[in-house]
Amino acid sequence: MTTCSPGSYSGDTYLRLYDPSTGEQLASNDDYGGYYCSQITYSFTASCHTYELREGCFSSGSCSGQVYYSSITYTPTALPSISRAPVTPTQAPGTPTQAPGTPTRAPGSPSFAPTYAPTSVGYCPAYSASYTSSATTNYAICSIEACPGDTVLMTTFSPGSCYGDTYLRLYDPSTGYQLAENDQYGGTDCSQITYSFTASCRTYELREGCWLSYSCGGQVYYSLEPSTSPPTHKPTHKPSHKPSHKPSFRPTHKPSHKPSHKPSFEPTYRPTQKKTTFKPTYKPSHKPTYRPTQQKPSFKPTRKPTL
Repeated sequence: MTTCSPGSYSGDTYLRLYDPSTGEQLASNDDYGGYYCSQITYSFTASCHTYELREGCFSSGSCSGQVYYSSITYTPTALPSISRAPVTPTQAPGTPTQAPGTPTRAPGSPSFAPTYAPTSVGYCPAYSASYTSSATTNYAICSIEACPGDTVLMTTFSPGSCYGDTYLRLYDPSTGYQLAENDQYGGTDCSQITYSFTASCRTYELREGCWLSYSCGGQVYYSLEPSTSPPTHKPTHKPSHKPSHKPSFRPTHKPSHKPSHKPSFEPTYRPTQKKTTFKPTYKPSHKPTYRPTQQKPSFKPTRKPTL
């Protein structure tokens, strides 16, 4: 019974569990896990009747919320029915066909093999510890049985319980290896481990302790979800088909076409360096363009030269 997640709260809640038939208070809680929400986990021993969960606030403060509760009921499994062979009329009256009390099959033998194991839930014994060096010494042990494909949730968080700073470690005693560990879960001082097992069916150790040398305690809730898929058939060690050492086709040693020494195409452009394409704008003339200026004098002498 909790106002913590998955319940809800605002303010500082307070819970008290009462037995109205006796007026006795069975349990109470104010702050759970260092928060202002409240949580009570209680194992009932009296006969079946109605109990009262009184929901309130701390001191004279104001608060509100909604309590989430979960109930786990353990019911014994019914023994299988035992059939006896009927007495035939040919026999003397009162003479049984077999010794009285002899069942036709062993008690407890199911009529058919179960398909899957049912989901198993429960609580480890409550523990309190100190100076455990983070669950490496002076720790408590809770045994967990699991098979390949099983997924197990182990938590001192709701619906488990914790006070102080708990620490959990999951070990395989057959190998001595640590499989998982957790100190603080969900921002609280509680611890939680969820692990999917792959090894053969065996018993594992959940070591319950406290962080460093602090004191703590609580009760681990565990939930085992077995594998939901049936076992697969045995693998075949033979390949699905025999490997062929021959290639899928024969290689051709001849080229796919004869090589041509000619280029496959002509170049798309010619070299940029070309010969000069311009011609002189005029033809050279070997004759002068003008006549020389030396001409005969245009005047005659006025007198004859003296002798």
